[in-house]
Amino acid sequence: CPHLGLTSYLDVVVVSHDVGIEKPHPGIFHIALEHVGAPPQEALMVGDQYHSDIVGACAAGLRALWLDRDGVFDERDGCVRIGSLSDILKHI
Repeated sequence: CPHLGLTSYLDVVVVSHDVGIEKPHPGIFHIALEHVGAPPQEALMVGDQYHSDIVGACAAGLRALWLDRDGVFDERDGCVRIGSLSDILKHI
């Protein structure tokens, strides 16, 4: 994130290399939740990678939105897809 200039906008950054766990392992999501002091049922994961972002977040007990900007991915059971980041507002 430092090279994107977003760090000042984020409360927490969890880097898989630093914690030794990679997505989709639920542990990395639990570590992030611990850092912000939130239970999984109060969190929302938005990601564009189905397996690592969506499957991983759901396995950790989070709600998840699959960002599919181009509408090119096949439907997945129980998966809520959004077409843009502004669509997040409809789900919070």
